Amino acid sequence: MKPDLKPFFEGKALIAVVGASNNPEKYGYKVYKDLKSAGMNVVPVNPNHDTIQNDRCYHTLSDIPDVPNAISVITPPAATEKIVAEAIKLGIKNIWLQPGAESEKAISMCEKAGVNVVSRICIMVQRRIGPKDPFDEIMDQLEKYDEGTTPPKASDLIHCDD
Repeated sequence: MKPDLKPFFEGKALIAVVGASNNPEKYGYKVYKDLKSAGMNVVPVNPNHDTIQNDRCYHTLSDIPDVPNAISVITPPAATEKIVAEAIKLGIKNIWLQPGAESEKAISMCEKAGVNVVSRICIMVQRRIGPKDPFDEIMDQLEKYDEGTTPPKASDLIHCDD
């Protein structure tokens, strides 16, 4: 099933960044900083820190006073599986597994629990693209054409604002 990206980017959803870091060399630092600077409602989660980038850091998802609408996970796969189990237990329905954090077991856990899971793409990259896959519109248009007919050129289907 294709993941729904909208819950991560629309409105003021509370997103926990699990694996957030104070080390500028780590992706946990970069992801947290990027989402925060974009005005997203994010909270850091890391069991080894009390603050991340001057924000209160929670040691676990369960420590956050309000259950997040979504989480972005930037941890090794073995840790990811434990985080996914905790998120499912808390009722979190939107989980983004950053590249390198995912495992087939974590993805399977999400799917079995009916969780909207995104993997194999970076949330920072997708934030810049937007919640809709840029090729969805093109594919929707092309599906209207029967085999043997000539569809329009892709450039005619793309509408870009200057």
